[in-house]
Amino acid sequence: MNELKFLLILIAVSLFACQNENVLTKVDEKQKLEIFRYSQYPPKDSVVFKNHLGEVMNKDTLNDYEKKGYFFDFYKNENGKIVEVVYHQKSKEDEIFLEKLANYDDGLRKVPVLEINCDEGKELLERLMEADQKNREGSIDSNIDIVIQDSLFNYINQCGLPSIEKVGKRGIFAMFLIIQHSESIVR
Repeated sequence: MNELKFLLILIAVSLFACQNENVLTKVDEKQKLEIFRYSQYPPKDSVVFKNHLGEVMNKDTLNDYEKKGYFFDFYKNENGKIVEVVYHQKSKEDEIFLEKLANYDDGLRKVPVLEINCDEGKELLERLMEADQKNREGSIDSNIDIVIQDSLFNYINQCGLPSIEKVGKRGIFAMFLIIQHSESIVR
């Protein structure tokens, strides 16, 4: 009977200890590729930087590690948020990862960042629609379509998805037309 009590207490203590422990998991290669490819690095003030020994690094040490060509892995909490970055000497696996990154192709081209004035959204969307329609009068120039699509993407990315109140029905219709005229992978 004492052995059973001891076993139950041991199980209860173990379960309690596991619940309080912050369990971090290493970000898998696919997510790491996306982070690098799309520059979705966590803000430096939102993560803890550690060396290969698990010691927290200060700004100077971090700069030294970066200059010496060390590589790093991301670790996320149970909510999927990256909370830790651990630096280590670059390994053969890291070299293979960098090669994959160099050859990574998700089928999408990288959209250049354009400066957009969000206060002129209605006018911008009307100009884009006019250019889109003019491009359809003769043979379609795919380069003009790309410029129009990049402008729309930057507008939405920087200003958010507009409302009818902000850009009018014509502005919403312009977005619809531009997206409709995009390649299927973009849509």
